[in-house]
Amino acid sequence: MNKVTVRFILFLGIVLFSCQKRNESSVTVLPPLPQVEEHSIKDSVHFLHGYPAMVGDSLINVVVEIPTGTLEKWEVNKENGHLELPEIDGIRRVVDYLGYPGNYGMIPQSLQDPAKGGDGDPLDILILGPPLTRGSLVECRVIGIIRMLDNGELDDKLIGLPAKGYLENIRTMKNLEDDYPGMIEILTIWFENYKGKGQVKIKSISEKEEAFQVLQEAIAAYQKNMNN
Repeated sequence: MNKVTVRFILFLGIVLFSCQKRNESSVTVLPPLPQVEEHSIKDSVHFLHGYPAMVGDSLINVVVEIPTGTLEKWEVNKENGHLELPEIDGIRRVVDYLGYPGNYGMIPQSLQDPAKGGDGDPLDILILGPPLTRGSLVECRVIGIIRMLDNGELDDKLIGLPAKGYLENIRTMKNLEDDYPGMIEILTIWFENYKGKGQVKIKSISEKEEAFQVLQEAIAAYQKNMNN
């Protein structure tokens, strides 16, 4: 084994160890560990109903459904509370595009209100950064929102970062654009095209103030729906 090979192996080991440490600082593993089956992850509590949306005044809980870079479109089943890889006409859902540009997940105890044009699903969020474990519960900071229509229905995507670790000093979408030019453009291009041409329309890109307004409306819609 030559010196170049040895150096590369050492470098790769350092990178993987660093990524693991960053993930450990921002991920709360669900206790007890979720039961993983071939195409289903079952927790001891309901993924949608069992965890609050907010953590204190500024952080939110997110259930990670799709890790960064992957293609399989896992999602929380609203009825049984499991995280599943669903099928359409016997075919498992896989994105026919580039892998997800961040960790995609849902905010528990939230609802995009159909009465206001929403799709009736929990509010979605994309957490920028290295891959996080599918089925993990992550505390995250919201920095903005991409407001979009999916086949005519509101399908907003919050943009967030892990509470600790990756891009820890970024607090707004303007910070993100100033310090990492092109990142927002990459996200919008991806969302405009990942479901095929013409299905998704980007309405606007807004800061965290509007993101929190949308979040509070989704929490209120969930509570109203549960009380009816």
